[in-house]
Amino acid sequence: MTEIFAYFRAPLATDYIEDEVAAFAAGYDVELSKVHVFGEAVAPVSVLWTLLTTMDRAHATAHSQRVVDYASQRGTRVEPLVNSPAPCPALWTLIATVIEVGGGVVLVPDHSHLDGFGAPSRIVELVLRSLPSTQLIFLTPNRRS
Repeated sequence: MTEIFAYFRAPLATDYIEDEVAAFAAGYDVELSKVHVFGEAVAPVSVLWTLLTTMDRAHATAHSQRVVDYASQRGTRVEPLVNSPAPCPALWTLIATVIEVGGGVVLVPDHSHLDGFGAPSRIVELVLRSLPSTQLIFLTPNRRS
């Protein structure tokens, strides 16, 4: 049986991701429950900052600016913290699992799911394509396919 892996970044996933993965896996006679699923969560700092700035807009407050000012007084710039690359533990776990089981088919919705990790997406793609006995497939191919 071919091992099937699905990788996606949660904030980018559509409501149809499960159906798309299930349809693909069925072509290999693999049930959805047997697919190894790796979903990358949103970076916690991004969630917190979005909550803070949304609250500011909704209530005409300036708490986010107060945080920026307070941090600046202590020699810390908030912008690099908020805009830092997202952590990618699911991606690393996917890579380790694919290696451990000896390869398989890695499904990714599209190239955007490989962006934002501090390395160009083409490098992340090359790493996934270089895994032994592994095929990388984008469910929605685009210009880089």
